[in-house]
Amino acid sequence: MRRLCGGTFFTLLSGAGRPLSSRPVEFMGMSHTATDTFRMTALLMILNPEFKVFSAASFSKLVSRYRNCEKVSYGADLPLNDSRYTAAFRERILSGYPEVLREMKAFCDAFIDSDRQIWLVRALIETIEEDTEIDVPLYIQADGKPKMRSDIREMDTFCLPALLTGCWAYIVCHGPENTVGKDTLRDWCYEKEFPNERQRLRETIGASITRPIHVSCDLPEAPQQKAPQQKAQERTEREELHTPVPERTNWPTGNTITNYYYGTVNNYSGPVRVEEGIGALELFQLDREYYNLFVVANESFLTRSFMLPKAVSLSAWMDHEIREKFLALGPADVVRLTRMPAIFTVPNDRFKHSQSLAIVGRLTELHVQGTCIRFDWKPYCLIPQKTLNENERAFDIWCAPAANELDDEHWSIKNLSLLDAMNAIGFNPFWHMA
Repeated sequence: MRRLCGGTFFTLLSGAGRPLSSRPVEFMGMSHTATDTFRMTALLMILNPEFKVFSAASFSKLVSRYRNCEKVSYGADLPLNDSRYTAAFRERILSGYPEVLREMKAFCDAFIDSDRQIWLVRALIETIEEDTEIDVPLYIQADGKPKMRSDIREMDTFCLPALLTGCWAYIVCHGPENTVGKDTLRDWCYEKEFPNERQRLRETIGASITRPIHVSCDLPEAPQQKAPQQKAQERTEREELHTPVPERTNWPTGNTITNYYYGTVNNYSGPVRVEEGIGALELFQLDREYYNLFVVANESFLTRSFMLPKAVSLSAWMDHEIREKFLALGPADVVRLTRMPAIFTVPNDRFKHSQSLAIVGRLTELHVQGTCIRFDWKPYCLIPQKTLNENERAFDIWCAPAANELDDEHWSIKNLSLLDAMNAIGFNPFWHMA
């Protein structure tokens, strides 16, 4: 089995690199020959633009060991186990994915040989398809929507900057120990004729991908700005639909929300876009009998779409009768599910304790994809997860003395009016808060 890890990923990037020459390449204001050390510097600058090499000699040795899937001592020169760098990259992905894609496109322009792009894509998707340890969504599409490993077999068109961004994000945030790629490198490389010889890759890498592959470095066009007249018309239409709401003055310190607020949600900083309230018609149409509860462990709420395995969907933490009622997920069921309000959150930090913010919203679409289910959704407002834990019985959250169902990843349906439950604890989810 081939494995995607830092060393195998970097080895493929090197194998698809521009031929070394005296002509320097440009990247983010820096100019240097296209060496492995400069290539790794560029990747770390995408991880965090503030990255600086402290010791050139030490950095060069670390990059060589990293490329060869050897055990490395991470530190200031190679901060890939530094939670601050991981958090910074996650924040960049969440709050500025298009900008990260532009930087990765600049990386491709600087370091990837245009004649080797298709080879690189075939090699990467072959590795991903064979790595059965990859069990989290991969953000390898230019629109930021996630794909499971099994979905890639159906893809034949790839945006190279997005594919590299998704692979790099997986390696940084979820990837295994670098040494797991040793056997993969052994399969990929010819035996060395002398000790210090540079590894030579076999051209057969990626050969198992026999379907036609289309590769582009083009990025989606930025959305056109709306004309002032169109913005004014849309604002008028929203104001006509919105329900007047009282001013909220006792919102907990540190959790302020304003219209179009971009803030920290579920330990992820990024574009969870809070709608401008909720229109009277949509509020009226929300289901008052059931609500959806999503506890999502391996998604970042980067986009308005996330995935959960079928194994944790409607399988526990709920009444058997409700499960049987919706388990078929037929068209009528999906329509009903999208009318239910929902809570979206991550597992508790520890039993019944969390400092995260949950999201109140609803589903907009649902698709069964292989062993997973993809959910499209929209947010209305935020609520401290601590509030949910402290009012677990009010929200029908199954509990024990030292635990409750927010501790585990799953999707369940509650036979309870979420709006009434929130109002009962003095939390109106549709107040504007400032």
